[in-house]
Amino acid sequence: MKPDVVVVGAGLAGLSAAVRLAEAGASVRVLAKGVGSTHLGAGTIDVLGYDADGRRVDRPLEALGGLPAEHPYRLVGRAGVSAAIEWFKGRIADGPRAPYAYVGDAEQNVLLPTAVGAVAPAGVVPETMVGGDLRGGGRVCVVGFRGLKDFFPALVADNLSRGPDGVTARGVELDLRPEGRADPNALAYARAFDDEGFRAEVVAQLVARVAPDELVAFPAVLGLVSPHEVWAEMEHRFGRAVFEIPTLPPSVPGIRRTSPLANRSPSTRPVNDEDRPSVRASSSLVQTSNGSRLRVRKIALRASVSARSSWSSNIGSSPTVRLRAECPPTAWEPTRVAGEGSPAVGRTFISTMPFVVQL
Repeated sequence: MKPDVVVVGAGLAGLSAAVRLAEAGASVRVLAKGVGSTHLGAGTIDVLGYDADGRRVDRPLEALGGLPAEHPYRLVGRAGVSAAIEWFKGRIADGPRAPYAYVGDAEQNVLLPTAVGAVAPAGVVPETMVGGDLRGGGRVCVVGFRGLKDFFPALVADNLSRGPDGVTARGVELDLRPEGRADPNALAYARAFDDEGFRAEVVAQLVARVAPDELVAFPAVLGLVSPHEVWAEMEHRFGRAVFEIPTLPPSVPGIRRTSPLANRSPSTRPVNDEDRPSVRASSSLVQTSNGSRLRVRKIALRASVSARSSWSSNIGSSPTVRLRAECPPTAWEPTRVAGEGSPAVGRTFISTMPFVVQL
């Protein structure tokens, strides 16, 4: 069936546009290679953080009047901007990670620390970050993990303390690694925080090292499946505000907000046998330019791939929307590929091949 609308790109803008069109009754197809920018951004919605002269904006809605007449915000107006924000917050609140939610609006920006210790304005943010609003200054204990090379608590704390916002911060590093992994990233730590035992170890190592008047800042890894529960428990255990600071990619908050937009369950039907992928693979050794030998596999794919067997392995969620894999009859892929008749496709598939979301 020919769609009414084709949306190119599966970032926040592309998925939001596709879902809103589908909710209005249109047949929509999303074309993308990979998962868009969702894994890269901080996970906040920065409605209007700075004006044309680079000055920090405190009240975005009031500042819209100073934008050029052709600016998209001016075209949709204040009511349109506010309505779009409420729609987005509603999608997150009704998503698979509920009661995980976004808070805030375009009336007032908060000031949140970044991955390098700068302070940046944001309008709508995950509930797990809002405790880090530093508009009033304060003392912060920035917690890191020795195994997480994408977050440097000492750097963050030093830059926060040097800034003009009245913040005094210090860094603390814990020697905890998920399942003893040698080089875990933010996603590995987020999955570890979903485990009650790992959280107990974090609290045991940290509770005596935090001063009574300090806020507690973690890298943005407080749970992937149940972030609300993890964050609420950590606040309860420490008896104070606990918040997340964005890390380098992969962005756990960005991943969390993807599934509510990719999930459109009312129009989803179960995957039938004829929808399951058929994968035929053959391999051969190829001589590379530097003289090494690389084994590659030639794959041919047919039919549809369910989101549960492909996309979820990449973004850590289980959206019910179906993904239709559309690629050439044959393709060369230097990765492990599932055998013929298997209901799963290799993890690298979605990140390297074009895919289509049918809404």
